[in-house]
Amino acid sequence: MTSGYLSAFLGAAAALGEEAHNVLGAVSEQDMALAAEIRLRVGARAVLSLPDGLRTVGTDPVTRRQMDSMILALCGNSVYTHQHEMASGFISLPGGHRAGVCGRAVVKDGIVTAVRDVSTICLRIAREHRGCADALVDGLFSHGLCSAIIAGAPSSGKTTLLRDAACALAEGRTGSRQRIAVVDERGELAVGDGSRISSLCDVLSGYPKAEGIMTALRCLSPDVIVCDEVGGEGDVRAIQSGINSGVHFLCSVHAGSVAEVGRRQQIAALLGTGAFRRIALLTGRTAPGRISRIIDSEEVYEDTGSGAHRGVLRTGGDVRHGQAAAQKSSA
Repeated sequence: MTSGYLSAFLGAAAALGEEAHNVLGAVSEQDMALAAEIRLRVGARAVLSLPDGLRTVGTDPVTRRQMDSMILALCGNSVYTHQHEMASGFISLPGGHRAGVCGRAVVKDGIVTAVRDVSTICLRIAREHRGCADALVDGLFSHGLCSAIIAGAPSSGKTTLLRDAACALAEGRTGSRQRIAVVDERGELAVGDGSRISSLCDVLSGYPKAEGIMTALRCLSPDVIVCDEVGGEGDVRAIQSGINSGVHFLCSVHAGSVAEVGRRQQIAALLGTGAFRRIALLTGRTAPGRISRIIDSEEVYEDTGSGAHRGVLRTGGDVRHGQAAAQKSSA
């Protein structure tokens, strides 16, 4: 196991503060190198997410006092300054790590404004796997640069692949170097100052996705904008603005199969821009970062028989609409 994989685990665990050793106990170097998540719940022992499943570690359940201490450490001793993040369910950490949190919601006018009495921490460990996206980049861009989507279930390796793909495009692994802007809303893609992605790409860290995209378009003249977990209508509108300006996008979305891709509204909206040509489907959490298949966008409707996407679908210069496009493609 490489020292980098071990140091990623140790760096993430260190963010938990002095209680980290007490709640984790003795973890083998092999498990440190392989763990994707550290899950902590009040009243239960710590659990590691490993390639072969979940493994309980430590000897004693996490206490309320320990949980409060670890939350304080994750927030840099200032919970107040992280309340907005926590209300969204996470705390961004140095090194690209992210702590998902849940507890008792404080709700005002139907909106979660804060989280109290945190009962669970799910600490996702960020690692840089140099070269892991080579097959992805070759599969998506072998016939030239285009806008593309990486689709996968949670913990399938989307963020890790996006990170390395951004570097690959910036380094010129596709044949020529590209100007890459990375919109890193949750601080997961760029793993700190001095990292490879920070030295190769223009990173907009902490920007809301739509605002980050528009800032990149106004100020950075990118060839490609990379962003993780596209979701809302504002994101899609900003992407449409970029496409109208001649910019390509590489985005990730949550979807575990072709059928899910066909059902997801935000994916239909992205395909409705007419610019997204290829979709890479990942295998899932059992094999993070492994590509199951790469399909052309119109194959979504051939495989599912779905009319979920009724916007404009552009294929090889031919502009068609929704189900008609799918029917013509399969005829």
